[in-house]
Amino acid sequence: SWQHDARFLSHNVVSLFDDNSDGSSTPEPPSHGLVLQLDLENMTASPLRTYYHDPNISVASQGNLQSLENGNTFIGWGQSPYYSEFRGMGNSEGNPSHNMLYDAQIPQDTYSYRAYRHCWVGKPHYPPSIAVRSHHCHTHVFASWNGSTEAKEWRVLAGRSPKKLKRIKCVPKTGFETIIETEAKGPYFRVEALNCEGKVIGKSKVVKY
Repeated sequence: SWQHDARFLSHNVVSLFDDNSDGSSTPEPPSHGLVLQLDLENMTASPLRTYYHDPNISVASQGNLQSLENGNTFIGWGQSPYYSEFRGMGNSEGNPSHNMLYDAQIPQDTYSYRAYRHCWVGKPHYPPSIAVRSHHCHTHVFASWNGSTEAKEWRVLAGRSPKKLKRIKCVPKTGFETIIETEAKGPYFRVEALNCEGKVIGKSKVVKY
């Protein structure tokens, strides 16, 4: 097949994925992403940027080109199970590694008609998890929230009553599970997940240890 996913980036600039393959050539020429400048008066088109895979590959069908807000370009290689991101002005057939930021392969001989990159936000439908253990003269509070991409800090609350908890400590989130050391004895504890603006986005249950 030939061209796929043609889109107007402006009134005279078009992006597309060019399979550049119809099965009649041996070897097939390499497929690539393509951005064209249109001359509407003279009815001509000339290439502005090209995006080749490293190493060059020939794609029999499908594929797409996505222009990202940061100026990069994301390519789904259709029937060839790859997707790639490129910087700036792209590259050429003879220099395919130029400006390629990353390249990934879909496993197990599967492929995607098109591939897109978007910001993904994980918002679990369940609350954060908490566990509390004593450690010598201190208390260790274990906080986690599997799937949350917005949690940046943990706030620990403790008190002698589950209905009268006080803020004890606030620490940055570190990995899947954050261990928070405190001298508070509780015996009741809760953790709150805070986002980058310091707002509470999740609360654990109150536990007693």
